[in-house]
Amino acid sequence: MIKIFAGVAVGQPITDCLNHASVDGVALGARWDKLQTGATTFDWTALDAAISEIRAKGKQVALYISARSGGGKLLPDWLKGLGCKTYTATNFMGETHEYAIPWDQVFLGQYGLMLMAVATRYPSIERIGLSCPTLEMTIPGAAAGRVGTATYGRTTYLDAVKGMIDVHCATFQEATIHICAPIGGICGRDRDTAFYREVMAYAPAQCVCFATDLMSTGSARMTPYLDLVAVKGLAYQPIWWATGDASNRIGGTYPNNFLAMLEKAKADGAAYLEIYPQDILSTDATVQAALEAS
Repeated sequence: MIKIFAGVAVGQPITDCLNHASVDGVALGARWDKLQTGATTFDWTALDAAISEIRAKGKQVALYISARSGGGKLLPDWLKGLGCKTYTATNFMGETHEYAIPWDQVFLGQYGLMLMAVATRYPSIERIGLSCPTLEMTIPGAAAGRVGTATYGRTTYLDAVKGMIDVHCATFQEATIHICAPIGGICGRDRDTAFYREVMAYAPAQCVCFATDLMSTGSARMTPYLDLVAVKGLAYQPIWWATGDASNRIGGTYPNNFLAMLEKAKADGAAYLEIYPQDILSTDATVQAALEAS
Protein backbone atom coordinates (compact mmCIF):
# COMPACT_ATOMS: atom_id res chain seq x y z
CA MET A 1 0.00 0.00 0.00
CA ILE A 2 1.14 3.54 -0.81
CA LYS A 3 0.83 6.28 1.79
CA ILE A 4 -1.25 9.10 0.30
CA PHE A 5 -0.43 12.66 1.36
CA ALA A 6 -2.31 15.77 0.30
CA GLY A 7 0.15 18.32 -1.05
CA VAL A 8 -0.75 21.89 -0.02
CA ALA A 9 0.95 25.19 0.75
CA VAL A 10 0.93 26.37 4.35
CA GLY A 11 -2.12 28.56 4.81
CA GLN A 12 -4.29 26.71 2.28
CA PRO A 13 -7.38 24.83 3.53
CA ILE A 14 -6.68 21.23 4.53
CA THR A 15 -9.82 20.17 6.42
CA ASP A 16 -11.58 18.45 3.51
CA CYS A 17 -8.41 16.56 2.55
CA LEU A 18 -7.88 15.44 6.15
CA ASN A 19 -11.43 14.10 6.26
CA HIS A 20 -10.76 11.87 3.24
CA ALA A 21 -10.43 8.27 4.40
CA SER A 22 -7.59 7.50 1.97
CA VAL A 23 -5.37 10.38 3.10
CA ASP A 24 -2.60 9.36 5.49
CA GLY A 25 -1.13 12.82 5.96
CA VAL A 26 -0.43 16.27 4.54
CA ALA A 27 2.70 17.50 2.76
CA LEU A 28 3.08 21.16 3.70
CA GLY A 29 5.00 23.53 1.46
CA ALA A 30 6.40 26.43 3.52
CA ARG A 31 8.24 29.63 2.62
CA TRP A 32 11.41 30.34 4.56
CA ASP A 33 10.84 34.11 4.51
CA LYS A 34 7.34 33.73 5.97
CA LEU A 35 8.48 31.27 8.62
CA GLN A 36 11.60 33.14 9.72
CA THR A 37 11.16 36.89 9.76
CA GLY A 38 14.61 37.73 11.10
CA ALA A 39 17.88 36.07 11.98
CA THR A 40 16.49 35.06 15.39
CA THR A 41 12.74 35.63 14.99
CA PHE A 42 10.06 33.23 13.76
CA ASP A 43 6.37 33.40 12.98
CA TRP A 44 4.99 29.95 13.74
CA THR A 45 1.31 30.94 13.47
CA ALA A 46 0.37 29.40 10.14
CA LEU A 47 2.52 26.28 10.52
CA ASP A 48 1.29 25.72 14.09
CA ALA A 49 -2.30 25.86 12.90
CA ALA A 50 -1.72 23.41 10.04
CA ILE A 51 0.23 20.87 12.07
CA SER A 52 -2.24 21.06 14.97
CA GLU A 53 -5.12 20.32 12.61
CA ILE A 54 -3.24 17.41 11.03
CA ARG A 55 -2.34 15.92 14.42
CA ALA A 56 -5.91 16.32 15.66
CA LYS A 57 -6.94 13.93 12.89
CA GLY A 58 -4.20 11.47 13.85
CA LYS A 59 -2.40 11.91 10.52
CA GLN A 60 1.20 12.46 9.48
CA VAL A 61 3.20 15.52 8.45
CA ALA A 62 5.65 16.01 5.59
CA LEU A 63 7.34 19.41 5.29
CA TYR A 64 9.21 21.26 2.53
CA ILE A 65 10.75 24.68 3.25
CA SER A 66 11.78 26.45 0.05
CA ALA A 67 13.99 29.50 -0.40
CA ARG A 68 14.09 31.19 -3.77
CA SER A 69 12.84 34.52 -5.07
CA GLY A 70 9.95 34.87 -7.48
CA GLY A 71 6.84 32.77 -7.84
CA GLY A 72 5.89 33.51 -4.22
CA LYS A 73 8.93 31.70 -2.79
CA LEU A 74 11.41 34.17 -1.38
CA LEU A 75 14.87 34.31 0.07
CA PRO A 76 14.57 36.21 3.36
CA ASP A 77 15.77 39.82 3.08
CA TRP A 78 17.61 39.47 6.37
CA LEU A 79 19.60 36.55 4.91
CA LYS A 80 20.95 38.69 2.11
CA GLY A 81 21.75 41.32 4.70
CA LEU A 82 24.07 38.80 6.39
CA GLY A 83 26.08 38.53 3.19
CA CYS A 84 24.42 35.61 1.38
CA LYS A 85 25.51 35.68 -2.26
CA THR A 86 22.69 35.37 -4.82
CA TYR A 87 22.19 35.30 -8.56
CA THR A 88 19.25 35.65 -10.94
CA ALA A 89 18.41 32.94 -13.45
CA THR A 90 15.63 31.59 -15.62
CA ASN A 91 14.62 28.04 -14.79
CA PHE A 92 13.45 25.24 -17.08
CA MET A 93 9.87 26.56 -16.90
CA GLY A 94 10.92 29.96 -18.22
CA GLU A 95 10.48 31.64 -14.83
CA THR A 96 13.07 34.14 -13.59
CA HIS A 97 13.92 33.96 -9.89
CA GLU A 98 16.64 34.99 -7.49
CA TYR A 99 18.56 32.08 -5.98
CA ALA A 100 21.29 31.69 -3.40
CA ILE A 101 24.61 30.41 -4.71
CA PRO A 102 24.11 26.74 -3.74
CA TRP A 103 27.36 26.44 -1.78
CA ASP A 104 27.24 29.88 -0.12
CA GLN A 105 28.19 29.28 3.51
CA VAL A 106 25.88 31.96 4.94
CA PHE A 107 22.95 30.39 3.08
CA LEU A 108 23.77 26.85 4.16
CA GLY A 109 24.54 27.78 7.74
CA GLN A 110 21.41 29.85 8.29
CA TYR A 111 19.17 27.23 6.67
CA GLY A 112 20.64 24.66 9.05
CA LEU A 113 19.94 26.87 12.06
CA MET A 114 16.36 27.34 10.86
CA LEU A 115 15.94 23.55 10.59
CA MET A 116 17.09 23.18 14.19
CA ALA A 117 14.41 25.63 15.32
CA VAL A 118 11.77 23.75 13.30
CA ALA A 119 12.84 20.39 14.74
CA THR A 120 12.73 21.79 18.28
CA ARG A 121 9.17 22.99 17.79
CA TYR A 122 7.94 19.99 15.78
CA PRO A 123 10.12 17.05 16.88
CA SER A 124 7.89 14.31 15.47
CA ILE A 125 7.59 15.32 11.80
CA GLU A 126 7.49 12.10 9.80
CA ARG A 127 8.98 13.37 6.53
CA ILE A 128 11.00 16.36 5.38
CA GLY A 129 12.24 17.38 1.96
CA LEU A 130 15.86 18.26 1.20
CA SER A 131 15.06 21.72 -0.20
CA CYS A 132 18.55 23.17 0.31
CA PRO A 133 21.00 23.83 -1.41
CA THR A 134 18.40 23.69 -4.23
CA LEU A 135 14.70 22.91 -4.26
CA GLU A 136 14.87 19.92 -6.62
CA MET A 137 18.60 19.12 -6.96
CA THR A 138 19.01 20.85 -10.34
CA ILE A 139 20.90 24.16 -10.30
CA PRO A 140 18.79 26.72 -12.21
CA GLY A 141 20.72 28.71 -14.79
CA ALA A 142 23.97 26.78 -14.45
CA ALA A 143 25.84 26.70 -17.76
CA ALA A 144 29.30 27.03 -19.26
CA GLY A 145 31.00 26.54 -15.93
CA ARG A 146 29.16 29.42 -14.26
CA VAL A 147 26.34 29.96 -11.77
CA GLY A 148 25.63 33.64 -12.09
CA THR A 149 29.00 35.28 -11.45
CA ALA A 150 30.28 32.29 -9.46
CA THR A 151 32.45 29.56 -10.91
CA TYR A 152 30.45 26.38 -11.33
CA GLY A 153 32.04 23.51 -9.42
CA ARG A 154 30.66 20.00 -9.39
CA THR A 155 32.70 18.92 -6.38
CA THR A 156 31.83 22.07 -4.46
CA TYR A 157 28.12 21.53 -5.11
CA LEU A 158 28.31 17.84 -4.24
CA ASP A 159 29.98 18.71 -0.94
CA ALA A 160 27.21 21.24 -0.22
CA VAL A 161 24.52 18.63 -0.88
CA LYS A 162 26.28 16.09 1.32
CA GLY A 163 26.63 18.67 4.06
CA MET A 164 22.92 19.44 4.00
CA ILE A 165 22.09 15.73 4.07
CA ASP A 166 24.17 15.52 7.24
CA VAL A 167 22.31 18.48 8.74
CA HIS A 168 18.87 17.06 7.91
CA CYS A 169 19.73 13.61 9.25
CA ALA A 170 21.18 14.98 12.48
CA THR A 171 18.30 17.40 13.01
CA PHE A 172 15.42 15.09 12.10
CA GLN A 173 16.81 11.76 13.22
CA GLU A 174 13.51 9.87 13.09
CA ALA A 175 12.16 11.41 9.88
CA THR A 176 12.25 10.10 6.32
CA ILE A 177 14.13 12.55 4.13
CA HIS A 178 13.10 13.06 0.51
CA ILE A 179 15.98 13.75 -1.89
CA CYS A 180 14.69 14.86 -5.28
CA ALA A 181 16.17 13.49 -8.48
CA PRO A 182 17.34 16.22 -10.89
CA ILE A 183 15.99 17.18 -14.27
CA GLY A 184 18.40 15.38 -16.60
CA GLY A 185 21.54 16.37 -14.72
CA ILE A 186 22.61 18.77 -12.02
CA CYS A 187 22.13 21.75 -14.29
CA GLY A 188 19.66 20.29 -16.77
CA ARG A 189 22.16 20.44 -19.63
CA ASP A 190 25.12 18.32 -18.67
CA ARG A 191 23.17 15.04 -18.31
CA ASP A 192 25.36 14.18 -15.31
CA THR A 193 23.34 11.23 -14.06
CA ALA A 194 26.28 10.06 -11.96
CA PHE A 195 25.80 13.02 -9.59
CA TYR A 196 22.50 11.83 -8.11
CA ARG A 197 23.89 8.32 -7.75
CA GLU A 198 26.80 9.72 -5.75
CA VAL A 199 24.36 11.68 -3.59
CA MET A 200 22.18 8.65 -2.87
CA ALA A 201 25.20 6.42 -2.24
CA TYR A 202 26.26 8.91 0.44
CA ALA A 203 22.78 9.35 1.94
CA PRO A 204 21.96 7.28 5.07
CA ALA A 205 19.11 4.78 5.23
CA GLN A 206 16.52 7.36 6.34
CA CYS A 207 16.86 9.11 2.95
CA VAL A 208 14.70 8.06 0.00
CA CYS A 209 14.59 8.87 -3.70
CA PHE A 210 11.97 11.46 -4.58
CA ALA A 211 10.65 12.73 -7.91
CA THR A 212 8.18 15.53 -8.57
CA ASP A 213 7.21 14.75 -12.16
CA LEU A 214 5.10 11.58 -12.04
CA MET A 215 2.80 11.23 -15.05
CA SER A 216 0.47 8.51 -16.26
CA THR A 217 3.43 6.96 -18.11
CA GLY A 218 5.98 7.35 -15.31
CA SER A 219 8.68 9.79 -14.18
CA ALA A 220 11.40 11.13 -16.46
CA ARG A 221 13.38 12.18 -13.40
CA MET A 222 13.43 8.67 -11.91
CA THR A 223 13.85 6.65 -15.10
CA PRO A 224 17.69 6.62 -14.88
CA TYR A 225 17.57 5.64 -11.20
CA LEU A 226 14.84 3.05 -10.78
CA ASP A 227 17.47 0.46 -9.90
CA LEU A 228 18.10 2.45 -6.70
CA VAL A 229 14.55 1.98 -5.42
CA ALA A 230 15.11 -1.51 -4.01
CA VAL A 231 17.79 -0.14 -1.69
CA LYS A 232 16.82 3.50 -1.13
CA GLY A 233 13.02 3.50 -1.44
CA LEU A 234 10.88 5.90 -3.47
CA ALA A 235 8.45 8.77 -2.97
CA TYR A 236 6.54 10.50 -5.77
CA GLN A 237 4.72 13.75 -6.46
CA PRO A 238 2.65 14.11 -9.66
CA ILE A 239 3.74 16.75 -12.11
CA TRP A 240 0.23 18.25 -11.85
CA TRP A 241 -3.32 17.34 -10.96
CA ALA A 242 -5.51 15.37 -13.35
CA THR A 243 -8.94 16.69 -12.38
CA GLY A 244 -9.88 19.80 -14.32
CA ASP A 245 -6.48 20.31 -15.97
CA ALA A 246 -7.22 21.55 -19.48
CA SER A 247 -3.52 21.23 -20.35
CA ASN A 248 -3.55 17.51 -19.40
CA ARG A 249 -0.06 17.63 -17.98
CA ILE A 250 -0.06 14.08 -16.63
CA GLY A 251 -1.00 12.71 -20.07
CA GLY A 252 -3.58 10.13 -21.11
CA THR A 253 -7.34 10.46 -20.92
CA TYR A 254 -9.11 11.53 -17.75
CA PRO A 255 -9.99 9.88 -15.41
CA ASN A 256 -8.13 6.72 -16.38
CA ASN A 257 -4.87 8.70 -16.55
CA PHE A 258 -5.13 9.25 -12.80
CA LEU A 259 -5.56 5.53 -12.26
CA ALA A 260 -2.60 4.82 -14.58
CA MET A 261 -0.45 7.26 -12.60
CA LEU A 262 -1.23 5.47 -9.34
CA GLU A 263 -0.55 2.09 -10.91
CA LYS A 264 2.78 3.33 -12.27
CA ALA A 265 3.77 4.57 -8.81
CA LYS A 266 3.02 1.13 -7.38
CA ALA A 267 4.89 -0.63 -10.19
CA ASP A 268 7.98 1.53 -9.58
CA GLY A 269 7.93 0.59 -5.90
CA ALA A 270 6.83 3.91 -4.41
CA ALA A 271 5.77 3.84 -0.76
CA TYR A 272 4.59 7.47 -0.70
CA LEU A 273 2.61 9.61 -3.12
CA GLU A 274 1.60 13.24 -2.79
CA ILE A 275 -1.72 14.06 -4.40
CA TYR A 276 -3.08 17.51 -5.18
CA PRO A 277 -6.35 18.49 -3.43
CA GLN A 278 -8.01 18.81 -6.85
CA ASP A 279 -7.72 15.03 -7.24
CA ILE A 280 -8.30 14.06 -3.61
CA LEU A 281 -11.58 15.99 -3.63
CA SER A 282 -12.60 14.95 -7.14
CA THR A 283 -16.18 13.75 -7.55
CA ASP A 284 -15.18 11.29 -10.25
CA ALA A 285 -15.88 7.68 -9.23
CA THR A 286 -12.78 6.32 -11.00
CA VAL A 287 -10.49 8.74 -9.17
CA GLN A 288 -12.08 7.94 -5.82
CA ALA A 289 -11.93 4.20 -6.43
CA ALA A 290 -8.25 4.49 -7.34
CA LEU A 291 -7.52 6.39 -4.13
CA GLU A 292 -9.44 3.84 -2.06
CA ALA A 293 -7.51 0.98 -3.66
CA SER A 294 -4.15 2.64 -3.11
